[in-house]
Amino acid sequence: MSEYPQTVRRRLSKNVRYLRTLHGMTQEQLAERVGNTHKHIGEIERARVNVSLDIVSKLARALSVDVLDLFRAETKARPLALLTTRQLDDLQRALRAVDAVARANRRLARKRSARP
Repeated sequence: MSEYPQTVRRRLSKNVRYLRTLHGMTQEQLAERVGNTHKHIGEIERARVNVSLDIVSKLARALSVDVLDLFRAETKARPLALLTTRQLDDLQRALRAVDAVARANRRLARKRSARP
């Protein structure tokens, strides 16, 4: 039972590092978003510190995930995060743009085929 807190810290540290790199952020950039120091982010990623709920909440927000995702074990059935919220938003915008171009091309093709 005494190893359980360390196990939770290791899981948090692994997930923070994974999500930070997924976002392409440095420890310094994450620290700036959280309002902390890069040294403290490094200590979190090495599971050396007991993190407050306030910091966990700020980390989740900065990494665009739910707080629970920071403690979730990665499984083959459910990877931690394939796309971040920001990446999903960008993808949706890109798909809307592609759809708009496709509609415009169809209208243009109809106009061309209607010409005598």
